[in-house]
This record gives sequence, structure tokens and C-alpha cells, in this order.
Amino acid sequence: MREVERKEHALGRDGLLRVVMRLLKALNLDTRWDYLPHKGTDAQVVDGHLEVRWAGGEHGFQAHIRRTVRPSLITLAGPPPNNTILITEHVTDGVAKALERMGWAGYVDAAGNASLAARRHE
Repeated sequence: MREVERKEHALGRDGLLRVVMRLLKALNLDTRWDYLPHKGTDAQVVDGHLEVRWAGGEHGFQAHIRRTVRPSLITLAGPPPNNTILITEHVTDGVAKALERMGWAGYVDAAGNASLAARRHE
């Protein structure tokens, strides 16, 4: 991780969000972020709305920002609100599996890993 990114991590969720947005841009994805008022429990709170656009499409996700996360926290929190992704510093294999098992729409981390599933909910 570059020195600039390390300094931004120290800033908390805003710095983490800036790093993730730059990583998505490097993948040729246009993004827009809007913070939302907090609702729900701490583990299920939706921090904002992430709009992702690419050649040929776009999709909006609710997003939960948390600097660190463990598989047990994902499991204990229960299913997330519809169409929610996790934004965090690093997603391990165990966290990725827990997110999928619990029905999350994916994740983006500051280490450069991303998995986003554009699902339609009726």
C-alpha cells in the first residue's frame, strides 16, 4: 500500500472511502457517493449509497463502511439490508465467504479486492 493510502487510512472512514473510490476508478468504473443518515444497528447500519457506472450499465448499492471486520461479526449481524456492500480495509477469504453466505451484494476493500453483484430485488 502506498504511503498516501496509509495516511488516509489513519483518517478513518472518509480516508478509507477515498482509497476505495480511487481503486474503483482505476478499474474504469465511474462512481458517485452519497452519505445517508444512520439507521439500524451498528453492524447493519447503511453509511451511504454508492452508484457504480461502467460502459453499458450502472447499479446503485447501499454501503456499510467498517475499517476491520471478522467472519463472526458478519454472521452475528445477520442478513444485511437489501443490496448492501461492505467497504473495508481488507477482506479475507473467511470474510468473503461469510458475506456471500449472509446475502451481502459484495465488497470493496482498500487492498484492491472487489466483488460486486448487481442484483435486482423485487
